[in-house]
Amino acid sequence: MSDAAEAADQLGLEIEFEQAKHLRVAVLLDDIDVLVLLDELVNLASERISAQPQVVDFDAVFIPDEPKVVGQLLPTFAYRDIDKVKFLGISTWDSPELLKRAAKFVEGSVFVDGLFADSESVPTQTFITRFMRNTGVAPTTIEAIAYDAGLAVESALRDLDPGTVSRSEIKDRLRTVSDLPGATGMITYHDGEYSRSLTLLTVKDGKITELK
Repeated sequence: MSDAAEAADQLGLEIEFEQAKHLRVAVLLDDIDVLVLLDELVNLASERISAQPQVVDFDAVFIPDEPKVVGQLLPTFAYRDIDKVKFLGISTWDSPELLKRAAKFVEGSVFVDGLFADSESVPTQTFITRFMRNTGVAPTTIEAIAYDAGLAVESALRDLDPGTVSRSEIKDRLRTVSDLPGATGMITYHDGEYSRSLTLLTVKDGKITELK
């Protein structure tokens, strides 16, 4: 046993791998100064971690961050032989950057977005086509939500005679919106809010696609 290991065992020192990468620890043992060097700590911690069986008692890992961070985190699971968990993400994952940074590690993951450019939804593609024709650029989720808000108002005003519309009537009609096909999904008013069915996405064969 090395001096570092003996000193650690006699002192009951718990060695954390991440801490060991950044610290030099000096300990006092039987009036003898023992310098536990960084490289010995790292090696010792690695040996102890490798000798322990991996216990995975979870089914999925939620990572609400951008592709840059995801690309750094996911390979660490494979390095530890943790390969039977599902990775869950947010709308920022819907980006070519995710495929570039996370590569094969993100295959089969599940995430959501309010507007998916390759959606098979007719209302979504209708909105995207009209927006690009009028502006020359692709819409974002913000523009899609604004468009859907306009659809909700339009549905509330439908079949009303001009000049006979009151604010209270429009408000009541807006509260009755249900299953309205919008660019961001089916829109329904419930408990003071408009909810929508977000698009479930996954990575299949290196491509972001709708989860079916």
